[in-house]
Amino acid sequence: MAAWIEAHANTADIMLVLLLLVAAWVVWRAQRRQDFDFAEMLQDDSHKASALRLGVLGSFAISSWVVLHDTLAGTISDWQFGVYLGVWSGAKVAETFAQRMGKKE
Repeated sequence: MAAWIEAHANTADIMLVLLLLVAAWVVWRAQRRQDFDFAEMLQDDSHKASALRLGVLGSFAISSWVVLHDTLAGTISDWQFGVYLGVWSGAKVAETFAQRMGKKE
């Protein structure tokens, strides 16, 4: 197994897998608490399962993986990083701006 990993994975890939395992362990530990339910993050305001929220979580995980991989490999471009920041931080800023503009009459 170790020989296969050495032949097919580089250090960056191994570190990313380790980070994923640590994140999964943290979520697992938090889920064991009585006051935390991970499933609530994937439900809409009426407490129904939300495919949109699941899709957003999956998109965030995949795009973050790609950005981390490309950063560690040294192949990320300024444009690629800017789009990543714009999508994941700019969306919340735009939502807050729209809410504040809607309250002004």
